[in-house]
Amino acid sequence: EREAVQKKTFTKWVNSHLGRVTCRIGDLYTDLRDGRMLIRLLEVLSGEQL
Repeated sequence: EREAVQKKTFTKWVNSHLGRVTCRIGDLYTDLRDGRMLIRLLEVLSGEQL
């Protein structure tokens, strides 16, 4: 149960940042798997294009 709460919380945190560039994830594990959304998140957080 604790892992599910952490996953949900982190998913909301990621979406709060990705919302700035009109992106959204539904599932933390599957949507970040290929790295594309992770790169978008890093770009939003850093303010630089990678």
